[in-house]
Amino acid sequence: MFLDCFAEARGGTLDGRFSFVTRLMRWVVSVGVSEDLSEVEARRVRTINVIAVVAAVATVLTTTLYIVSVDPDSALLVAGLSALFISGYVATFAVNAAGHVELAAWLVLTTGIVQIAVTTFVAGFTQGPAPFFLVIALGAVLVTRIEDRATRWFFVGAAVVGYVTLALIDPEGPASIAGTGTERFTSARQFVLMILFAAGVAMYQRLLSHRAEEALAEANARSEELLLNVLPEAIAAQLKEGTGTIADRFDSISILFADIVGFTPMSLEMTAEETVDLLNEFFTYFDELVDRLGVEKIRTIGDNYMAAAGVPIPRPDHAAVLADLAIAIRDYVEDAPPMRGHRLDFRIGINSGPVVAGVIGTKKFQYDIWGDAVNTASRMESHGVPGRIQISEATRNLIGDEFICTPRGEIDIKGKGTMMTWFLEERVP
Repeated sequence: MFLDCFAEARGGTLDGRFSFVTRLMRWVVSVGVSEDLSEVEARRVRTINVIAVVAAVATVLTTTLYIVSVDPDSALLVAGLSALFISGYVATFAVNAAGHVELAAWLVLTTGIVQIAVTTFVAGFTQGPAPFFLVIALGAVLVTRIEDRATRWFFVGAAVVGYVTLALIDPEGPASIAGTGTERFTSARQFVLMILFAAGVAMYQRLLSHRAEEALAEANARSEELLLNVLPEAIAAQLKEGTGTIADRFDSISILFADIVGFTPMSLEMTAEETVDLLNEFFTYFDELVDRLGVEKIRTIGDNYMAAAGVPIPRPDHAAVLADLAIAIRDYVEDAPPMRGHRLDFRIGINSGPVVAGVIGTKKFQYDIWGDAVNTASRMESHGVPGRIQISEATRNLIGDEFICTPRGEIDIKGKGTMMTWFLEERVP
């Protein structure tokens, strides 16, 4: 990944180089983060890496300042010690990459404690970095598990004991004789280190906040998408607002049922995968038609597909738009190739009338409609003819002269008695 980033950035624009640096830093901070880690553990690994990076960079800068401003004669000793400490921070990444997060936490904190103690002896207590034991205590809180109190308090205690011990010993290192140069160096070093640490922590916290916001936005988007897959948009909005029971009465809507003829015996000759693939192919296309025409899919039960127009938002052309849906379904099925030697046919039925609509369920929400008009629509389908669209007289009266209809005549409908029905043929050109 590093080599890919480097190759991409070479010779690129200024923006490209900044992008390279950003990707490089993200890669460095994410060393040791794997997919099997929880978000909490991944955050802990990144925090350890951030502390190691900030400490290593601070060591390089302060070593350079010390050698240039205070004691050039001790350059070899100071540089050697600094290289040792930087090696400890670099090793932290290797340990994290190997999956040993606890060891990495111990390594970065221990390296910090040793560095502060040794550097204080070299520079003297008044000019040394003893106050940065505070950083060790803060780091122990950030990189240890919440439940790992022993490790956390061990390093907090070590930081306190280290500072108090150095204060009592009050070592005077070679730097203490440097006078004004030492004072300038000490002031600059403390300022640089404080800025580096504050900036590093602030940037990391900003990154965590940004990632949390992105994760929350993605979760909300997934929830929104899932909700809209289950409920109509207007109903989903009411549900999110917490308006209580969602129920409405509609004076006139249209309901469509479509059912595969002879599906049960045909499914016995098919594998489970073939059965699901068949239903998915047809019902996915039906869903596309529903979205295109702006009507609502209510549900599927087995090989039965139910849709409605005029709910949850009333529309005056509900019968006509559902007639268009029925014709599109019929034409699609007619053009479909045979399945296992069987020519598929759908019975389609439509009725119009008043219904009650609402959301039922508390865990698995379902938007549904009830009423005699729904039962009649179901009868239009079940008492229909394969490959034909049977509609009630109520629907026929609503679509008027927009469509060509052929009277089927009066037929006996279970639970309804004798009813006049029609076959829907085509929309009038």
